[in-house]
Amino acid sequence: MLTEINRRLDKQFTVLRGERAASGLPVFAQEHGLSKPEVHALKDSLSGELKRKSKLDHTHWHFWAAVAAEVGCSLDGVEFWTSFDGAVPGESAMGSRSTIRDCYVRFLPVGGGKTSANSRARSRMAGKSNTSGGVTP
Repeated sequence: MLTEINRRLDKQFTVLRGERAASGLPVFAQEHGLSKPEVHALKDSLSGELKRKSKLDHTHWHFWAAVAAEVGCSLDGVEFWTSFDGAVPGESAMGSRSTIRDCYVRFLPVGGGKTSANSRARSRMAGKSNTSGGVTP
């Protein structure tokens, strides 16, 4: 499943980038083109992979960017990493969140340098704190 979805995501983002190259418009990770059931199945597959390998597979960086974007867009005042671990059980057992951030950052050139239309989502991904000590809502 993961290999096929990886090909689809690579094609989707390549096509969108090509269509927008002349205009300079960005491509966002949320434009992955997967259906809700596919995103759910992807989260389950990634969670299973984490449990089997006890580490994140860097070849699946498209998946992590897409899932991170989905989680970030669905937040309603909830801290990103708590939501992310709920969406991909086992993610917090990896011990380091920099790998998922790296996958999302790797998406930047694909998307024309944009991570989100929302700076709050970027702050959540970076784990930046607000003045009250929590993650920026």
